[in-house]
Amino acid sequence: MRTLGAMTLSPRATAWIYWGATVWLTLELALGGAMDLVRGRSVVFAGDPVDVVVSSLGYPVYVLLFLGILKVLGAAVIAAPGLRRLKEWAYAGSFFQIALAAGSHAIAGTESPVLATRPTIDRQPTRN
Repeated sequence: MRTLGAMTLSPRATAWIYWGATVWLTLELALGGAMDLVRGRSVVFAGDPVDVVVSSLGYPVYVLLFLGILKVLGAAVIAAPGLRRLKEWAYAGSFFQIALAAGSHAIAGTESPVLATRPTIDRQPTRN
């Protein structure tokens, strides 16, 4: 049994949480990487094309090639059995990719699915 604050989790619940998060991250990396490589939509079936989003953030479009390849490779490593050291790098890379994307959207002032939950105080108009 593992404890999470005041809550105690059974080994089965811990396994479900682990595999749920792993599958979600693997799918996000694989689909995101594929969308980057084919210059698809930013939200798979909707939204602006990713090259428009990347350009609006001030990055060159060729960055999508590198991001796409690394995301697909990261998804493959996370899904593969073994490869502990590479998995650590893939998890770290996905964390930095998501964190830096959120930071880029925040600095550019654009709305991002990652930033949709930011505090409402940020959206209130300032008084002069």
